[in-house]
Amino acid sequence: MAGNELLLLLAIADQANDLGTDAWPSIDTLARKTRLNKRTVQRLLQRLSSAGLVAIEPGGGRRSNRYTIDLELLVSPSSRTADDDDTLPAERHPGQSVTRDTGATPGATVLDHRSHDTAMSPNPSHTALSPSPASRAHPGDTDDAATTESARAAAGIIDKIHAVAPISHQDQRALELKVRDSLAAGHEPDQILRHLAENLHSARSPIAVIHSRLRNLPPKPTHGRTSIARPEWCGTCDGPEPHRRLIQRDDGRVQACPNCHPKHNANPARTSG
Repeated sequence: MAGNELLLLLAIADQANDLGTDAWPSIDTLARKTRLNKRTVQRLLQRLSSAGLVAIEPGGGRRSNRYTIDLELLVSPSSRTADDDDTLPAERHPGQSVTRDTGATPGATVLDHRSHDTAMSPNPSHTALSPSPASRAHPGDTDDAATTESARAAAGIIDKIHAVAPISHQDQRALELKVRDSLAAGHEPDQILRHLAENLHSARSPIAVIHSRLRNLPPKPTHGRTSIARPEWCGTCDGPEPHRRLIQRDDGRVQACPNCHPKHNANPARTSG
């Protein structure tokens, strides 16, 4: 299975239930999650459907299609034989010989049949599945410092995870994208690393455990945020509860206490007990 095909399956699985069914992502959503254009996503979906790797039920009208996948497809072994190589035989370049460790002879050139015009070197440190840090950012975001920093942080997390439980280049690339989504959602790198690496060395299927933990990250930390504290009761209004801090004017009307009602507290104050 090619790298982009696995990314697409992961994107669908992210929308599915625990059985791999009832996934309704739109083409736009799949394109955004995989960083691929919509035409490529549609072509890969047809290929996966023809290979029996995903079942597609047309939605009809403006509804998204319904997808069903086998979640076991997302658990790949750390090493593969020539027969289990992640490149389909029909897509393998005649000059590419397969080895047990890397799946391609070092120095050979692998043609990218998806774009028909891109040649990629299978050097383990600079393959399409594990690009160099400078190229991990999306082409459209190369000038975005935040995106580049997020990509580097995600790569660093996956490198440390790999040191605890070795995972394939293909899985590393897929996990980097999911970690970047978690970073963009506000989770701290150290928090993500601790959550993913805990007791990972003893897991029977580390990659499955990592995917599960990424879907169930603990709540985002709230440190560093400043909120307006409740001022102490002044003792002259109806309080002490904040909603009772009212006074009655001479004309009989009721208004918020100007001394201790929360609506008049523009700056943080010591919280009352």
